[in-house]
Amino acid sequence: LARTTDQVCRLGGDEFGIAAPDTDVVQARLLADRMRSSLLAEGLHVSIGWAASADETTHENLWQLADASMYEDKRARQQEALTTGRS
Repeated sequence: LARTTDQVCRLGGDEFGIAAPDTDVVQARLLADRMRSSLLAEGLHVSIGWAASADETTHENLWQLADASMYEDKRARQQEALTTGRS
């Protein structure tokens, strides 16, 4: 699913992060969506954060952005579960 330059890590529990250097946000989002679909097919509900950079953003900054994105995704999944009644 990921390129050799991408880093995909389990951050803890159901939390994953993707740091995708040298790519744009559209491609990074597609990678996160493919990863989520693959894990969901295995029955795993996860939160995935991602960050992309086509410039000289530092590795540390990419992970800070991915972490923030993961928490946004987690909140969205929780809200969806409340709305749909899915636990």
